[in-house]
Amino acid sequence: MGRVLTLAPDRRLDRLFNDVLGLDAAWLRGVPSNRLAAVARSEKMPPSVFRWELDRLRRFGGDGPMPRGCHLDGSDIRTGVFDVSLGRLGPFQVLSGAPLPEERAWSEGWLFESDGSIRLDLWS
Repeated sequence: MGRVLTLAPDRRLDRLFNDVLGLDAAWLRGVPSNRLAAVARSEKMPPSVFRWELDRLRRFGGDGPMPRGCHLDGSDIRTGVFDVSLGRLGPFQVLSGAPLPEERAWSEGWLFESDGSIRLDLWS
């Protein structure tokens, strides 16, 4: 079962998108993965975002990330009735797609910017 949410604009989400782009750029410059992991943790990047991006870079090289977007494992997604938290980031207000079942287990999600809005597609 899937769910599509629109999240309220938030500087923390902008920073997450920029951190993902920065991770890709650092990888292309040859920064070692252990150093990238330390930076990702200090920036509060959800662990599954880092793992997914690093795996994508190792497998496909620097083909570029999804524009201003990232993948999340369910372990990094927590929902309230009208908000969602991503790893150590959040809560973020849900503008559309609420109310949500509290404490629902999600298998994965895609967070991305589309036409000026921030979408989170969730699957259980």
